[in-house]
Amino acid sequence: MGSNNYEWKNAFKKNRVMIVKGLANPVEVADQLYRMNIFTEEMRDEITVKPKTRLILDTLDRRGQKGVAALHRAFLDSKNRDLAEVLSPYVRAVERIENMTEPKEWPPKIEENSTMMDDHVIKIMDKKSPWYIHEYGKEDVYKIQNDCRGKVFVINNVDFHGQLLPREASNKDADNLTKLFTELHFTVIPKTNLTAQEMLSFLRSEAKELVDEDRAECVILIIMSHGVGTKVFGVDCLPVEIKALTDCFSTANCQVLQGKPRLVFVQACRSVETASIEKTLHLVQSGKQVEMECIVKIDKPIKQVFWEMNKAGAKYLITETDNQDKYSLQSSKILQTLIVKKVVESDQGKYRCKVIHDEKVSSVSNFTELKLDVKDGARDVIDSVPSIQEKENCVLPTSTCSDHPSADFLIAYATPEGNCTTCMI
Repeated sequence: MGSNNYEWKNAFKKNRVMIVKGLANPVEVADQLYRMNIFTEEMRDEITVKPKTRLILDTLDRRGQKGVAALHRAFLDSKNRDLAEVLSPYVRAVERIENMTEPKEWPPKIEENSTMMDDHVIKIMDKKSPWYIHEYGKEDVYKIQNDCRGKVFVINNVDFHGQLLPREASNKDADNLTKLFTELHFTVIPKTNLTAQEMLSFLRSEAKELVDEDRAECVILIIMSHGVGTKVFGVDCLPVEIKALTDCFSTANCQVLQGKPRLVFVQACRSVETASIEKTLHLVQSGKQVEMECIVKIDKPIKQVFWEMNKAGAKYLITETDNQDKYSLQSSKILQTLIVKKVVESDQGKYRCKVIHDEKVSSVSNFTELKLDVKDGARDVIDSVPSIQEKENCVLPTSTCSDHPSADFLIAYATPEGNCTTCMI
């Protein structure tokens, strides 16, 4: 379609019949145009007394090219969305000329490109503009039409309480991301230096707020931290599964996001985990023996292995020479095993394995918890700890929605699986 066909008067001439037949509430549209100072009081009253859509079009025809955008907005506000879509191309054509940061053709010419580079983000003044709401009339395009496009959650972990190195450089990234998405009309909620549990609590709380507001149209989650495998670390050096964080915004847990885009960006290492414990909970009866196994996958020779017990914030190291009547450390192929004999109440706590390969390389596993089984009789060992939601509701979370749990998610990583861009001690 040639550019001449987008002259503003063609918006009324070429679509006159469709608008006349499709508009059922001309009085309400006239009221909207009056509120925008496009119609005078006399113009509005004339439509009210004699409610004819043709009269609206004839009156706007004398108001100049701004009448097209005004009628487009009036259609949106009066719930005539189909008619608004008809006018969208004409409004975009007018705004393309008025907005110098939008190129006339693609690729843009050199002088146009220089102008665009001076202003990276198009400043949209009219939030009902089709440029703003991206109302393309296509089934495969998400429609974002509120004044606020959505919420952006930025988790930036910099200072770690343990063996992980600080990440000061990501402060600049966090600032730039906040500025960018603010200019793109998102509400940005940044958080710095969260523990593993605080990350989960923060996102669960924000997901609940989205449900309460019931107006979210898009959610963006940005996580910047140390990571390994499928996990990222809190500043307490405890890992949390990325899936546990993204699940806060799944349709099952946040139904208001059904059919709406959810974008996740992860800036963290994804190196293969070299030390891991599969059972996150070991439940044992008093006086019995328990074995905790750590799987170590690395080609480097092992120089030393010890276990760390964390109880009430205090750390205790367990080596092969410590209290052999109480502990036994065994190695078998890729397994490093800690045996705790005659378990008593004071043995309860969190345990993890640390493997020393050389002066610069070590592998630290995730934590597993040792607890006493206070019930009588034999009981199977639980393989994993139930989620907080399962504990609170006493049921497994199930989705009542028919769509896939990962529908409408896009998850992007800064590095391929198995690789790492920064070093971790």
